[in-house]
Amino acid sequence: MNIQLYSLYGHSEKLIMGGLKKGTHFYEIEPAYGYFELIDKEGKVITQPGIMGEMVGTTFYNHFMPLIRYRTGDYAMYATNKQDSLLLECIQGRWNGDKIYLNDGTFITTTALNLHSDIYTVIAGLQYIQKTEGELEVLIIKTDQYKTTHEKKILEQFTEKTNQKLIIRINYVDNLVKEPNGKFLLLKSEIKNKNEYKD
Repeated sequence: MNIQLYSLYGHSEKLIMGGLKKGTHFYEIEPAYGYFELIDKEGKVITQPGIMGEMVGTTFYNHFMPLIRYRTGDYAMYATNKQDSLLLECIQGRWNGDKIYLNDGTFITTTALNLHSDIYTVIAGLQYIQKTEGELEVLIIKTDQYKTTHEKKILEQFTEKTNQKLIIRINYVDNLVKEPNGKFLLLKSEIKNKNEYKD
């Protein structure tokens, strides 16, 4: 219908609000709504572009029961902070433990494949694609700091975590795959959930 869609981030705790910056794929955080932080696994505030972290907020509006440095469980990638405008990309909902199936029919979750934090400093995006059990395609957007040694480290980590029951293929891309509605999924799987009830 040639209608431009506008994506908005928010949650029921009313701590953080942001929307797509016009003409970009970045989310711009509204500073008057709440105090926002993006933190790494050690709880340190992220200020370097291309690093994924957890979204943390402190309310400005709930005076009776304020939430201070509330960890939302949502994740995003730091893009930039220019002219009092904090920009994020690849906002992801709470880690939902989507299943990645191994070659013996068992599975691990996407949470189990979390990489060491230093890897996230050299990639600008990551996504998993699974079409066949026992095989996984990993889409990676590289930064200028990415080296062949990082690919080796990623493959070693995945091999160790999957007990060599998963064939990993890394493909380098410029953009990650989004749903028709613009939503980003960490894992895009074509494998039917084996735990679904049958009629």
